[in-house]
Amino acid sequence: MSSNVSGTTTVIPMVGHPVQQVHMPGVINDRFRDKRIDAVMVPMDILPEALPHFAGLLRSAGNIPGAVITLPHKVAMAGLADRLTPRAHLLGAANVVSRQDDGTLLADMLDGSGMIGALSADNVPINGQQCWVIGAGAAGSAIALALAEAGAAEVWISDLDAAKASAIAARFATAGHNIIAGEPGGLEVISLVVNATTAGMGGVGSALPSQSLAVLPARCCIADVVTKPNDTPLLRAARDRGLRTISGDAMAEAQTNDVARFMGYQID
Repeated sequence: MSSNVSGTTTVIPMVGHPVQQVHMPGVINDRFRDKRIDAVMVPMDILPEALPHFAGLLRSAGNIPGAVITLPHKVAMAGLADRLTPRAHLLGAANVVSRQDDGTLLADMLDGSGMIGALSADNVPINGQQCWVIGAGAAGSAIALALAEAGAAEVWISDLDAAKASAIAARFATAGHNIIAGEPGGLEVISLVVNATTAGMGGVGSALPSQSLAVLPARCCIADVVTKPNDTPLLRAARDRGLRTISGDAMAEAQTNDVARFMGYQID
């Protein structure tokens, strides 16, 4: 980001409701500044009913090349975009959208690659491993798909709404991905658990009961998508058990390069 925002600065909104918890703007703005790129990412709190108006603005604003989309707008934005990448089409959700030269909006879903990047940066093995994703929303389904594509032996996806997890697993099955709906029967074999719910946001709650955490093997890694607080109750409890942990901030930082590239910037 340039030291002074001017008429030449491009603006990338990060759109959600709320946005107080977002971590990516600080990371990407630091990289814009380091690369002397005249751009800035700004969080914008957009009500769900206003999202179609925002999509219209994005099509016509010459200095907004695209936007990052966070909760609860990821599914809705996939429906508002003109085109989806195959990944976003399969997931039915998008967390990035860019305006093309013809003015149309192209959307993709990068939450899965962000989690894979965070795990890889900490040398957490995925290939051949047994993984459990808690939460079958946009982020959870994207992460489950990415784990399967990265070679996980088995991936379970669970949700308080069991029908939601079953629907996601069925959708993936049509694309040849064997992802299992529900909780794993034996936690002793699990080597990675990902919380992809809002449990822990604001420092309240945990997606994994203490009795389940106690059964997980010592090699297990616990990852969380929540960014505020970065150190969630789940991650603290996992560390108390001696387990490796991956934070939501690490996931956000890992996908920053992909987000910038999707908008047309090279920051890595």
